[in-house]
Amino acid sequence: MIRASVQRSTNRTFLRSFLVILIAQAITILVAWWSLDFNIRAWLSTRTTSLTRISQQAASVADWTQIDKIPKDRDSRLGDEYQDRLGKLSSRYFVGKEGSVFLTLVERGEEYDIYSGNDTPVEDAGKANQWLRDAYKTRRTTYSPSPIVDDTGTYLAAYTPILRGDEVIGVMAAEYDEAPLSSFQSIVRRAFWFSVVPAVLIISLLVAYVVAARYVDPMDMFRTIAETAHIKSEVKASDQEADPWTLLTARQRQVAALVKDAKSNKEIADALSLSAETVKQHLKDIKARTGLGRVELAILAAARTSSPRAPAAT
Repeated sequence: MIRASVQRSTNRTFLRSFLVILIAQAITILVAWWSLDFNIRAWLSTRTTSLTRISQQAASVADWTQIDKIPKDRDSRLGDEYQDRLGKLSSRYFVGKEGSVFLTLVERGEEYDIYSGNDTPVEDAGKANQWLRDAYKTRRTTYSPSPIVDDTGTYLAAYTPILRGDEVIGVMAAEYDEAPLSSFQSIVRRAFWFSVVPAVLIISLLVAYVVAARYVDPMDMFRTIAETAHIKSEVKASDQEADPWTLLTARQRQVAALVKDAKSNKEIADALSLSAETVKQHLKDIKARTGLGRVELAILAAARTSSPRAPAAT
């Protein structure tokens, strides 16, 4: 009877200790995740505040009220003048070329951009996002609180209306290219989980071993672990046969290697002596072939390339 009482007491102590370990693990994970998100939100807030200031200053330094007079189908003196101003403002506010300022017109929900440095004065950029439309409706500066992802890339933006009387005739936009941030968030969160999961598994295995040592033959557990490892190795070998890297052309691997280095489409184009549109098309082709977006492609390239230099094209 005394031995049974001692065993029950030991079991209760073990269960309580196990519960305390689980609670401590859960609290640690939650605090680490909250800290990660808090710092990312603070970083984004700093960026959006800076963009808001830039768009407001750029809108006030010159007269942009003739934006709707620029012809969309040909070069013009006014278009060249505006482009020159925008190029100088972009160089002033974004020394590292991590962003730009440009003028935007919205007609029937479609967005028309004037990018500094483009050969064409006015370029149709497709559907306007909600913050750009809100700037037209509210006649106030608006900004995206988190990165926007669309066909033109991943970016943060702020929009300040250009007024002629009470009418909004265009918008001064300021953008940061945030593709590196998007990749950074994904990589940090993956690294976080990859660091937490092993710790949880190790503790779980220790607990399982203690329980097994008391109630079952420990060799059963080791045999199960060995069989599971063998099955996983077979699955991994099967996965390697369907490696998406083998589906890419040499040029697409070059693009992937530069995406891995968190480069924007323009930087990739400059490095490979291509146009930005060609780089954009390569990324679309890669997604069609493999189903991989920009972040997943960067992770794949990091796993398959040992050098930051892209492989030579054939």
